[in-house]
Amino acid sequence: GIMFRDSLVASSSHYSMFLTHSYGLANECRTCTDCSSTHYGAEVTYSSVWLRVSKVGNVFKAFYRPTTSSDWTAYGAVMSINSISSRGYYIGIAVTSHHPTQLASLQVSNIQLTRTCSSETITQLQCDQASNCEVGQASGDCYNMGEVPAWEAAEAVSSIFDVGSTVISFGCTNTEAGNNVLEGTTTKYICDRDNLLEEPTGLMITPSHLRSSTAVGMRVYAHNNCPDCDPVSYLFEGRADSGSNWVQISQGDLPWKEATTFPRNSVLGRDISSSYTSGDSSLEFTEVSFYIHDYNVCGTPPTQEDYRGTSSHTNNGHTCQSWSSQSPHSHTRTNDLYPDTGLGNHNYCR
Repeated sequence: GIMFRDSLVASSSHYSMFLTHSYGLANECRTCTDCSSTHYGAEVTYSSVWLRVSKVGNVFKAFYRPTTSSDWTAYGAVMSINSISSRGYYIGIAVTSHHPTQLASLQVSNIQLTRTCSSETITQLQCDQASNCEVGQASGDCYNMGEVPAWEAAEAVSSIFDVGSTVISFGCTNTEAGNNVLEGTTTKYICDRDNLLEEPTGLMITPSHLRSSTAVGMRVYAHNNCPDCDPVSYLFEGRADSGSNWVQISQGDLPWKEATTFPRNSVLGRDISSSYTSGDSSLEFTEVSFYIHDYNVCGTPPTQEDYRGTSSHTNNGHTCQSWSSQSPHSHTRTNDLYPDTGLGNHNYCR
């Protein structure tokens, strides 16, 4: 049968639904560690039957469905077992012969573990375990099976420009100005601006993979000397192909423009270890996001974690549970534990 339990020790609390050889269906539970197990149910015998156990918060219910029927029937006791925690527990198929010297065998099929597919109530591991859920590749959020947005299939990378990209500099007298831009180290590139101080300067980069990409921000690492040579403002543009017009994506000042001191990355040629979500914390750098918008409308892709609007329904129209409530789902996402995430006495999406 099906068993939920708090741990793998023999005396663990558990809630179970069994099909027995001699007594038919059996619902058994132990509500605390080292307590005695209690048996519930009447003699209902089937040679083949579907079993189901549901857990909502810490409340357990058992059901059965004959293979000749499409209806589930509640069976046994509805039980609240706090020791089988929502923060982690075991679920498995249990089999016993009820005899110390005899072995028992069991044939089972179509095992399914279903959950409410929400990153607010379950972890990525729990989402992976669920038969009806799947994890988004880019954000790590949990979705109903088959409902993952197309953008989640995109690979989140530290740079949309690969090593084989073509780099062309403009506004520089030295033609090799862009040579060190994409090598991924602290080796600096130099643009010689002699006699070109009134000309715009920059880089035009074409990725060798030639795939459409979404640039969500930019990081600039400081070089080893000349603080006055660091860029402090930017204009970022993109186009679909070489025959298309350039379109402005973002423009503005880099955060270190107002800095009074400029720490240096003194070692040239040091590898930069960065990711989609964070820069190399062992090095000096500045970064800017290209998404400046009304957080009451949408958050910053891909996670949207800074959304502060009043949406309170899922994509399927279900009303969200209030963050201050522990029913129907118990959770640890409270304002006390996460004071800077916009949680509170409301059910708005966060």
